[in-house]
Amino acid sequence: MNKYIIIAIILFFIPFESSAQKQNFTAADSLLKLAAAQNEPSIKADIYLELNKKYIVSGDNKNGLVYAQKALELSEKSNKQLEVGKALNALGNTYRELQDNSKSLENYQKALNIFQQINDKKYQMRALANIGYFYNYNFFNYPKALEYYQKALELENDNEDIEMRAKLFSLIGDLYKNIGNQEKALEYLANSLKIAKRNNLKSLTSNNLSSLGNYYLNMRDSAKTLYCYREGIEIKRELGDEDGIGSDYANLAALYSSFSDYRTALNYHKKSFDIAKKNNSVGLEMLYYKDVGMLIAIAPDSILKTIGINSNHRNQSVIEYELKALHRAEDIGIKDQIKTILEIISVIYEKNGDINNAHEYYKRFITLRDSIEGAKTQSDIARKDMLYEFDKKETIAKAEQEKKDMQERNIRNSMATGLVGAIIFLFVVFRQRNRISKARKRSDELLLNILPEEVAEELKSKGSAEAKLFDEVTVLFTDFVNFTKTSEQLTPKQLVQELNECFTAFDNIIEINGLEKIKTIGDAYLAVCGLPNANTQHAQKVIKAAFDMRDFMIERSKTKSTFGIRIGIHTGSVVAGIVGIKKFAYDIWGDTVNTAARMEQNSEAGKVNISEATYQLVKNDFECKHRGKIGAKGKGDVDMYFVETAKTM
Repeated sequence: MNKYIIIAIILFFIPFESSAQKQNFTAADSLLKLAAAQNEPSIKADIYLELNKKYIVSGDNKNGLVYAQKALELSEKSNKQLEVGKALNALGNTYRELQDNSKSLENYQKALNIFQQINDKKYQMRALANIGYFYNYNFFNYPKALEYYQKALELENDNEDIEMRAKLFSLIGDLYKNIGNQEKALEYLANSLKIAKRNNLKSLTSNNLSSLGNYYLNMRDSAKTLYCYREGIEIKRELGDEDGIGSDYANLAALYSSFSDYRTALNYHKKSFDIAKKNNSVGLEMLYYKDVGMLIAIAPDSILKTIGINSNHRNQSVIEYELKALHRAEDIGIKDQIKTILEIISVIYEKNGDINNAHEYYKRFITLRDSIEGAKTQSDIARKDMLYEFDKKETIAKAEQEKKDMQERNIRNSMATGLVGAIIFLFVVFRQRNRISKARKRSDELLLNILPEEVAEELKSKGSAEAKLFDEVTVLFTDFVNFTKTSEQLTPKQLVQELNECFTAFDNIIEINGLEKIKTIGDAYLAVCGLPNANTQHAQKVIKAAFDMRDFMIERSKTKSTFGIRIGIHTGSVVAGIVGIKKFAYDIWGDTVNTAARMEQNSEAGKVNISEATYQLVKNDFECKHRGKIGAKGKGDVDMYFVETAKTM
């Protein structure tokens, strides 16, 4: 297992969902004492339901189940149907967290039946929303989920529950996000936030901002991510929602880590951890130890000193942090986090030469990964099937509506009007065909914008594209110097605009020079030449593109407040292919990528730093200055060269 795996893992920060409903965990003790002092079954049942909520949000699903069952037993004894329904609903929530789908849906349906019998529309809405949520996230049955959400919205018209309406908009937004309709997803989420703000629903406003923050964090939209989390934190302070603030701090730490601003990231990690310890939040503690452990693995020695870690003990410290994270993740049963932590521990043990422990943790990682991926494969198949059904249902509904409208017009009008109607119908069909044709063309253009042409064609014809090994390519890495400092002088809008203009210019440069853009990572830019089609001049073309990028930034700095740029280049072999099944990403892997990143990290502002391998290919074409052997993290001392200028012929 290569060291670059660690980098890939570190760059993948899973947002930790916050909720304004979280309370201090110590409140659970107070509720237990209060319940013990109560003799009235219905009051004690309500207290048990509150305990259920607190244990669920803290990640202690086992205790959450215990108190939901106790609440149900007491409610059934008191024969209060509303309380029975609420307890069944709580059991549905708890089994959902425990990933017991059949029991979760069974209890939701029982709760809905009771609320319908007693004609309580408020709780009917909640049960319908829960069932819709279940179909959306557990069965990926989007048509069914939307059906339940719409039933709940219809009840809202009678019930005038504004808060529930805003929550349903948020849920529908999540549904559209799941099926890839970003425009509708943001529309519903924005409407939910608008309603919550207008009606001073601070708790829901806070939740929406956190949801949008998580959404933008995954989309790597740093400006909007910062706005959502920071505004959300201010509202959470008003609400006294400390655990929610801790979750947002953890996500801000992840964001700053992706910028390589480890000092700020550690500051937010510390704030999150202080809240976790105060409130005994196991989930937040787990996230702290996992993310800080990953940060220790890659942060410069100067950063380690600030937290009292000797660079010689880097790997051992990573293991200590990750083991603490593992214990907490196992306590609360978050499988995805356990899998990530097991892989990190295995990699670090291998680096330390502890083969026995590396093998042991790797076996555990593989076992859990296969289990998760097996379930994920089933889920992905179900998700694709349901997405197809969703699209088909919407298409059929539109066609039926058009047909119905046409029939009504035919009834109202004469034979002549009917003829006109038929012509209109043919026009609609023709227009729809044109729209489909244009949509297909836009889809093809978008695919070619994301993937190389031959990969896109393979994907369209086969439905998949195989990863390939390319023996000789040259990889280019760029990074902006003093990005954090410069970005602090810009508004979020200016920052996004500046990055967009710089990266757009880079896109044009690499296209002109025959390179393939791979991706942007925060303020870094990754490109390669020599794939998917071989090119004997790959190294020369990459250096020419690097000069153009450098010169563009120098010229821009003369008239605008912008960034300096470091550039690193290395030549070698890579594996290239498609990542994921949605929002396809063409990516490259291998030690060559890792070494190119090291070349960039050891470069200087306005300089193009290349490796020995690249130098041997371009030494007859470019004047290069040997820098000697320079220490590169994970590589030891390696020869590096600054490329000065092209040689005259």
